[in-house]
Amino acid sequence: MVTTDSFFGKKKIRENIVKNFPDGLASDMEGSSVAQVAHHFKVPYTVLRVISDEATDGAGFTFDEIGDEVGKILINYFESLS
Repeated sequence: MVTTDSFFGKKKIRENIVKNFPDGLASDMEGSSVAQVAHHFKVPYTVLRVISDEATDGAGFTFDEIGDEVGKILINYFESLS
């Protein structure tokens, strides 16, 4: 997992990250911050991520287009925990 503060859709950003972290399989913009703070305060945490694009010059769909499906997956996940 590579953490970044930039969307991978821009070729120059993507090439720079791949050059520096060639083994990275996915990127995360927010989850690593949550993990770092939770770890510091010794609080258990779970970060659930949905990969919404393939880090190409144009994503095949928008987040809004997959939002309903993602919501269903999350509801099922959290219901399975109880």
